[in-house]
Amino acid sequence: MPFAWINTREQQEQGLSVHVSPVQRIAPESVDPTAKNYHWVDLRIEERALSRAEPADANEVFVTSTVGGIMPVCVIDGRPVGSGGPGPGTGQVRSGIG
Repeated sequence: MPFAWINTREQQEQGLSVHVSPVQRIAPESVDPTAKNYHWVDLRIEERALSRAEPADANEVFVTSTVGGIMPVCVIDGRPVGSGGPGPGTGQVRSGIG
């Protein structure tokens, strides 16, 4: 079941609190790279492997799914991300896909 289905609309808009598992659940080779479309927003995208610490130390984090759309992540493993609320980049991406 996609995680977006267990979060309310309010949680999806105001930000999620997530736990980062040390177990990789989806093999990178199982994701079709041609399905990614970042052209609809003016946002620098860098795709690479992350350490578990990097998202928690970021200014802003969001996750995306077909069902849930763009969802800001405001807390990771009990620590606030950036200001502790959705960041401007997440809003830019959300408004860019309407």
